[in-house]
Amino acid sequence: MNLIETVEVLGNFGEFFGAIAVFATLAYLTVQVRHSRRQIDNQIQQTSYDQFSNFLKIVGSSPQVSSLMVKGWRSMADLSEEEETQFFSIFTTGLNSVEHNYRQLSDPENDPDTLMLWNIAIYLLGHPGGLEYWEAYRGVYTDEFINWIDTNLKTHPTATA
Repeated sequence: MNLIETVEVLGNFGEFFGAIAVFATLAYLTVQVRHSRRQIDNQIQQTSYDQFSNFLKIVGSSPQVSSLMVKGWRSMADLSEEEETQFFSIFTTGLNSVEHNYRQLSDPENDPDTLMLWNIAIYLLGHPGGLEYWEAYRGVYTDEFINWIDTNLKTHPTATA
């Protein structure tokens, strides 16, 4: 084998091992991207739990606050101006956490966390006073979130129970 043939064989080996290295790099990057996405999804889910837990802590912080929320969920019309302001503040805290987490989802139509967020939203909106709140204050939310809530309210008849 002469020098030119040897160089060609070595070049072929170089190309072969280079292709293997590229494939290995792509495989490694794929694993890393999946791992990062899983971490982000876990962080979003944890944030959602934390925010909703904070809402529940507020609601359960005293018998007066709990009574106010129950009264508001029955009907906002039964609330005094001061109570409506409190109800609005507390209720908005809960629904804002749902919107925040909804907006973090990369694909809300197919993300399993969307169901969890809807369950929290329906916990808030699934009462006459919750729906009254939604009709009165929906304008403080983004158009995408308003559309998501409205679409789900139409397709989930238990939402108005």
